Amino acid sequence: MRIDIEKHAYGLLEHLASSEEAETSTYLREHSLGGKDGHLLVDYLVGRGWALDQSTFGGADCDLTAAGLSEAQRLQTERMSPARRLGVLRTRMLQWLEDQVRVTDWTGFLSGDQARYHGNDFSEAELRREAGYLHEHGLIKAFSTWQSGDGMLRPSLTAEGRDCLIHFEGDVNQYLNRSVRPGITNNTTITMTDSIGNITNASAHVVQNANAGLDTTKVLEFAGALRQSLPILGLDEDVQQVANAQAEELHQEAQSATPDRGKMRRLLDGLLQALSTGSATAVQNLLAGLGDQALTAIGG
Repeated sequence: MRIDIEKHAYGLLEHLASSEEAETSTYLREHSLGGKDGHLLVDYLVGRGWALDQSTFGGADCDLTAAGLSEAQRLQTERMSPARRLGVLRTRMLQWLEDQVRVTDWTGFLSGDQARYHGNDFSEAELRREAGYLHEHGLIKAFSTWQSGDGMLRPSLTAEGRDCLIHFEGDVNQYLNRSVRPGITNNTTITMTDSIGNITNASAHVVQNANAGLDTTKVLEFAGALRQSLPILGLDEDVQQVANAQAEELHQEAQSATPDRGKMRRLLDGLLQALSTGSATAVQNLLAGLGDQALTAIGG
């Protein structure tokens, strides 16, 4: 049987990035991967520029490149972010219920592999909070008491919960922000902001900030458009809240008398990173383009 090459390639990548002493052979041995499998994994990493092939007749081996180390660190940061963590927990809870006939509570979930998460397992408190969230949004049904809280006793999937699993692969955020929700359509109109942050459908005359020597027009346009579009971008709820606050901060900085170029660049980078976690749509592409223009305008 062929190995799950993507899973183990990323596993090997992160293993090698964990320390300078980490060896390819250790990962292969711990996961009972034979000689051919080891060479496949090394080829996978080398082909993406993440490693240099150091294989010998003794077996498969490789060293990470700078690009490989950067990719491993990006994966670790993304995986351990609160938004990513909660998203995984919600998905696993729905998947677990789909496989159950009848359950009394979530005890089986917490004692099984579903609760394992990269050395920092999901807690009962986290599960209780997310069970309430899924219940509130109609993805699960359950008996509720003042002692147990919503979503905890005899939980089961609703029709909406199954739709989320089948059509959105259990991605709760994408399901809740899908374009067919009431009040949201695919015919989204994005308007821009003028130099003082007012929404406008026509272009406005913008005067360059004389004190800072910066034209922050593009920054204001991006901040305004992003804030309007946040509900339809498919971002995780926590990411959306942070992005909204950062966009407001960016807007305030861009319209200040002496805007800080470095601060604006950091906020733009953070917002573009958050934007990349959402659904790939025309709106997302538009916003990404506006963000790139804003960076260019301030010399990013």
